[in-house]
Amino acid sequence: MPIDRGFGAIAAAIALAMGVVPAAAGADTVTAPQVFVRTVDPNNATVGTSPWQPLNATLSSLGPYNFGVTLQSTTAEYNRQAVEVDVASEPGGPVPDLWSTTFDPYLPQCETLAGSAGTIAPTGADVFFHGDGTYLLNVSMYTDAQHNGFPGNTCSGGPTSTVSLTVNAAPTQRIAGTPLVPRTTRKAHGDNGPVISLPVGTQKYMWRCARDPVVGSDGSLTGTATTGDTGAPFGVGPVTIDETDAFTGPGRWACSAQALSGDNGDNEFGTPWVTTPTVTIRGEFVRDQSRTSLRRLAHGRERLSIPAIKTVAAAAAHGKVTVTINRATCASVRKATFRLHKVLSRTVALNAAGRGSVTFTSPHEPGFYLGRISFGGTALILPGRDADMDLGVFSPANFRAKPSMQFVDPTSWSPCP
Repeated sequence: MPIDRGFGAIAAAIALAMGVVPAAAGADTVTAPQVFVRTVDPNNATVGTSPWQPLNATLSSLGPYNFGVTLQSTTAEYNRQAVEVDVASEPGGPVPDLWSTTFDPYLPQCETLAGSAGTIAPTGADVFFHGDGTYLLNVSMYTDAQHNGFPGNTCSGGPTSTVSLTVNAAPTQRIAGTPLVPRTTRKAHGDNGPVISLPVGTQKYMWRCARDPVVGSDGSLTGTATTGDTGAPFGVGPVTIDETDAFTGPGRWACSAQALSGDNGDNEFGTPWVTTPTVTIRGEFVRDQSRTSLRRLAHGRERLSIPAIKTVAAAAAHGKVTVTINRATCASVRKATFRLHKVLSRTVALNAAGRGSVTFTSPHEPGFYLGRISFGGTALILPGRDADMDLGVFSPANFRAKPSMQFVDPTSWSPCP
């Protein structure tokens, strides 16, 4: 988005508003200026967002950076004088073509200032963030008469101050709370996931999380699984990333973040990436209901297969699962409550693929049954209970066949008629 400018064009009007009285013309001299810096609104460079600070200076905020000079005393009408700001060097290499063909001081301009001697006047020169490091500038002053004698809109040869602005800006990031992926029965409290605090002036940000993280030379992350996104800050508070967006499953994870700023348009540049320490993200056991099976075997026996969902299968491997099957009998028809009577309890270990199976003799008494699965826990999966299984034993249509257990549609599972 282009930045609103026009300090030089309104200088005389500002001077009149300040009550500066025209002085008689005469021979003037100016000296090398005292130079100041402030940050300004990226949508309107006439609005300062920080106090003036004398250069040389170090800032931890992102731009745009606006420069001002202390007005000197002259005999020109309205105490007019001129200034030119030239960028001698800055971090990040060559600037975008748009900057060098459009914006002062990348396209140097001689600006007329007016006002009371001793006050700080904005020069109209705004430097955009182009990376952390030192920005070196030459700021030259001229009398009004000298300015009037220069052809075109640039001026040179006046007393010059060489000043530096050092930018040392970066976000901070932490992994808050106790993230769980997946989270089923345990309630979340507060933030659970990456929390990013951005420097003042951030126009965009990037974040990335990686499992089994490897930190690159620029601080960004790669790993066996990665997540990430780009966004614009909303308000002035920290940016919170939900645990389900940041982490795809249990494991060792780290997250990194980078703030970006520039011309509030297509040209944005990043701070160094900052990376959290590696933390262990745990989860809760969830069986894959679409692949859970109940297979009828010979001699009235059945085999219940219990696979973990893909997200937690590797992390749940070799953990123990206890399967309990209870017969449900109606306790109150009016209240639709029921009692459970245990008919089976088995504990098995999941294999390396996160799958376990239990073989048992099917109960023969017709009715509704409830299966419960409890996971004993591993280094990455917390102990806990999975969703119940709705089961039933019903008299077969073929009177010669024996009743066997089967899955029941939850909407039809009703111990109380």
